[in-house]
Amino acid sequence: MVAVSKTFPAEAVLALASCGQRHFAENYLQEALPKIDRGARRRARLALTWHFIGPIQSNKTRPIAEHFDWVQSSSG
Repeated sequence: MVAVSKTFPAEAVLALASCGQRHFAENYLQEALPKIDRGARRRARLALTWHFIGPIQSNKTRPIAEHFDWVQSSSG
């Protein structure tokens, strides 16, 4: 199961991760990066997996590839 964490703060993601949720999805890069960073500090212990969902702007492909484990997007 993938939990869509958009609009939720990093603390909520970490709280859910502490209950066993490991897969999280975001569709806004700028909103996701702080959450990924907070999770990365605990990633070895929590083993979080990040999914980017939704359309991708061409200028955001590199940071998405660098920070997300999976991409689920359609070509529209």
